[in-house]
Amino acid sequence: MEKNNFAIILAAGKGSRMKTVENKCMVRLLGKPMISYVKECLEPSLFDQVICVVSPTETEIQAVLPKEVRYVIQPQPLGTANAVLQCLSLLEEKQGYTLILPGDVPLISIDQIQNIVEEHLKNNNDLTIATAFCDHPQGYGRIQRDSCGNILRIIEEKEASKEERNIREINTGLFCVSNQKLVELLPLVKNENHTQEYYLTDLVDLLAMRKARIGHCVCPLENMVGINDLTALSQAEEFLRTRTIRKWMDYGVYFENPHTTVIGPDVELAIGTKIRSNTTILGTTKIGRNVLIGPNTEIEDSVIEDESIIRHSVIEHSLVGFGCRIGPFAHLRTGTVLKGENHIGNFVEIKNSTIGSKTKAGHLTYIGDTHCGAEVNFGCGAITVNYDGSKKHQTHIGDHVFIGCNSNVIAPIEIGDFGFIAAGSTVTENTDPYDFVISRPRPTVKKDYAGKYQNNENN
Repeated sequence: MEKNNFAIILAAGKGSRMKTVENKCMVRLLGKPMISYVKECLEPSLFDQVICVVSPTETEIQAVLPKEVRYVIQPQPLGTANAVLQCLSLLEEKQGYTLILPGDVPLISIDQIQNIVEEHLKNNNDLTIATAFCDHPQGYGRIQRDSCGNILRIIEEKEASKEERNIREINTGLFCVSNQKLVELLPLVKNENHTQEYYLTDLVDLLAMRKARIGHCVCPLENMVGINDLTALSQAEEFLRTRTIRKWMDYGVYFENPHTTVIGPDVELAIGTKIRSNTTILGTTKIGRNVLIGPNTEIEDSVIEDESIIRHSVIEHSLVGFGCRIGPFAHLRTGTVLKGENHIGNFVEIKNSTIGSKTKAGHLTYIGDTHCGAEVNFGCGAITVNYDGSKKHQTHIGDHVFIGCNSNVIAPIEIGDFGFIAAGSTVTENTDPYDFVISRPRPTVKKDYAGKYQNNENN
């Protein structure tokens, strides 16, 4: 008989208490879907295959989990036992074990998963339940034991008596079970309860009646909490946020005000970085050494290289090179690459553009779909006009170009090296190196006319 170890993630529930239109398991903590945390805790050395049970209309989960995850459809939301039942054809004639866990326990760790599996294998259990102790166990199934401490069953709260609800040991929703026992007994689970659902917890009853080996592994409650509503979501996010910041502080990153700072779980920070108040850094962002970020800054899925300063700005899907000075109030949009030692000042927006080293845009500038050379100066109000109302077009600017204040460079266009565009010009044609461009309407001056004009206006 072939041996295979499986992990089944249950992700077909609607999660109506979350008050969200998306799948509950796709709700984000620190910018990352809950189910991604769960999948990352499933160490490949412990499991030959990861299976995710989803609803017939689910597509979001498949977009975020790795390609090796196998998906099984639960046609109707008939309970957790029914969800696992859809996977049985994959487990038939397979020795080994299956770990079953909800997709909404993002605080669980690799170590805790490993402890559960080790407990299961060490004692040759047919079933191992991850339990926890809770002073106020509202909403959780209770672990009922006999006088010798053996687990008899799990009582769902809706089915529990007043006395049973006082039991402090709870079911966390994680089970490690023998494949053979799961295939044999799961089809026997019935829906004879208040909700008419098929509870996976009824499997414990069936095993206990057959004198099977039922073990348990006690886990810290704070790591096993299921996220079922927005209050629990907020508490989980605060737990993760605090744990993440503490880790980076121990590593050598300075936080001016940790209580107002959010660092995502996949962010990488280097020693010597200083992060000021009201800063949020998410996604796969990498921050180099001796970087100053904040206050009031948002960065996502970007790279910030050594010695840079980012103040009061938003950066997304961009690369900021060595020694750049960004902000205040700059916006680097997707596809921006700064080669290094750039100054991008207040109210400057850059999108899908590569900017050469030591190029400066001090204020009130838009640069879009542009390849810009080194040591270029953008004056106040300069714009690369990339959109004609139908299509986006490219601008190419050479090295050592001066673009004067309030200039419009109309794409598609190429500006040669060492070019000079006078303030107030609108440039519509390519220029050669060293060209001087001035394009302004000739002013009309009427001497001593202002007073007469103003008097006429007042009459």
